[in-house]
Amino acid sequence: MVNSFLVFPRAFTSTICCGYTVSESVYFAHQQWLANAESAFKEIRESCEPAVFSLERLLFSMTSDNRTQPEVLQMIHPVIERIRQNELSLRKVLYDLGLKSSERLPHSDARDGKRRRTRNPDEADDYECDVCRANCYLSVVVRPEQEVVYCLNHAIQHLQKKKRDLKYFKLLYTYDQAELNELSLKLAEKLNSQKRSPKKSPKKKSI
Repeated sequence: MVNSFLVFPRAFTSTICCGYTVSESVYFAHQQWLANAESAFKEIRESCEPAVFSLERLLFSMTSDNRTQPEVLQMIHPVIERIRQNELSLRKVLYDLGLKSSERLPHSDARDGKRRRTRNPDEADDYECDVCRANCYLSVVVRPEQEVVYCLNHAIQHLQKKKRDLKYFKLLYTYDQAELNELSLKLAEKLNSQKRSPKKSPKKKSI
């Protein structure tokens, strides 16, 4: 029996030791953890601790994975909708402040397995806010020549105080507004179609 212990709010890790210096770990959580995911990540952000992974990346990947169970999709749908609304609202605030420069980030979930603080806009890893250390998967505001990285909330706070810095900053995003809206709409349509589809009764085995 492998050892399990708490490593993340209401989540666990399972580790198998394969020798003196070699080991393999698997992180997992029960389905019910999704109900507390938002509050767990909020606690991490407020404590300025770096998250092990991006909640947005996890949820968005689950929506596009055909193996995700209907009850799970039903559970994460309101969370994704809140994320979408908050993301677009913050982007609008930045645009109204005068931040017009933007660039699309590589839209790929491929990872090299190494966790590092990404600074190069050409790299596909998620950025980390310099202030709250939040994992910025959907979008991030950067000042490349000074290697400054802000989540949208802290970018707004900075630019409200120093509007003269607008010309140095750029919004980097993974999904544009149309794609965020489409993702939410497709998820809603998928859930509605599953509700309308009659459940198939199991076939009786002949004797």
